Amino acid sequence: MSTNSKGYEVKRNLRSGLSKITKKKGAREIIKLNHHRNLISVFFVLSVMSVAGTLSAAYGQKCDVPGKPACPKKIALKRAEPIRVDRSAAIGRPRQRRIIITASTKPSLVRAIGLTEQGGEFLTRGDRQMAIDRFTAAIQSDPTYPDAYHMRGFVRRGRGEDDAAFEDFTRAIELDKNYEDPLFRRGDIFLLRKDYDAAIRDYKASIKIAPYYAHVFFNLANAYNEIKNYDAAIVELGNSIELNPKNGNAYFIRGNSYYNKKAYSEAIADYQKALELVPSNGDFNKWLATATNLKARYDSDISSYTKEIETNPRDFTAYYNRAFVHRENYQYDLAIEDYNRAIDLDPKSPNAHDGRGITYYLKKDYERAISDYDKAIEVNSKFWNAYLHRGLVYRDKKDYEQAMRDLDKYIELRPEDAEGYRQRSIIYEAMGRKDLADADSKRAKELAGN
Repeated sequence: MSTNSKGYEVKRNLRSGLSKITKKKGAREIIKLNHHRNLISVFFVLSVMSVAGTLSAAYGQKCDVPGKPACPKKIALKRAEPIRVDRSAAIGRPRQRRIIITASTKPSLVRAIGLTEQGGEFLTRGDRQMAIDRFTAAIQSDPTYPDAYHMRGFVRRGRGEDDAAFEDFTRAIELDKNYEDPLFRRGDIFLLRKDYDAAIRDYKASIKIAPYYAHVFFNLANAYNEIKNYDAAIVELGNSIELNPKNGNAYFIRGNSYYNKKAYSEAIADYQKALELVPSNGDFNKWLATATNLKARYDSDISSYTKEIETNPRDFTAYYNRAFVHRENYQYDLAIEDYNRAIDLDPKSPNAHDGRGITYYLKKDYERAISDYDKAIEVNSKFWNAYLHRGLVYRDKKDYEQAMRDLDKYIELRPEDAEGYRQRSIIYEAMGRKDLADADSKRAKELAGN
């Protein structure tokens, strides 16, 4: 039988042509395997069922003794159902993958499977130490069985032993790169360690294999939020909500992502939905009120500047200020429209060119941003903001030499401003000049009073 993408397929072929000794040996291994009827199903031939039943009783006597846990109930051997993944299982519950034994299966692996099942039974009973002991014994029996590492890692994580759990999840992944569970669980540890890029890689790899766990999309979104990639976070939270539309926290966190983008209308809608699902949550109410107030302020500012423009369509200041409000609220296209109008009214305003350059930079349209900063400097060669902002664009383009020239000029014009030293320190660091980076960082802290 071919290998299944969700785990080993193991089959013990006990066809009628085999000797009684061979059948008994195979049946004994089957009985050892079936300690937990909900995890493993086995194909076998009906001609060995009576032998298997006798061996099951004998095997049960070995563990039903003083000081030993009671044996699980005897298993009625039957033809396996088609292998399926339980999409409804709680994400926090570990899952040993279902396996079918083949004639070529190593006895050490058969034993490892059975020991892992026993560990799962102890975990269900709440005996974590006995569970770990069984999983460890499974690993000792067959160090190539990934499920034992995953299950042990899960228990260790629950006991706060994150480093040991991390090692177990990593080993499980090394043994089976298509094993989604240890991938997302290791991603959770990366997330707690604030290694967000690594967390994102693990979550995305898990999702590629099994795109039906709301929890994984949710935590992927959390990682994106931590690196301020709010657009990606919003997309992944949408996926999480689609899988679990009754999770109020997902709406709340997506509301926060919209809030951080200053997309207050969308944030308000998500906060309201979160409150509908969890009416008693005080945090949801607080953020809803804050977003509502900020939206009202934004609407009020835009309305005020719009009225000024209606009164005087050639009011440069009104266009400039409205552009600033649009930009600060992530309405970049509207901001550019107003900056365009302001520049039409006053082509020699370095502030207007600089403001539009910032907006293009935020849209990652670096060439247009540089063009605007060039124009601002052309209009006023001592307009220090443009040197700083153009330097940041060159930094992001990895043109460190040009970025350094702009930061040097900014510091020349503003020698007591900590920001120039701080940004130049970042560029020195990227260039591998750590001594100069440290000197600038120290100077920035001195100027900032830190």
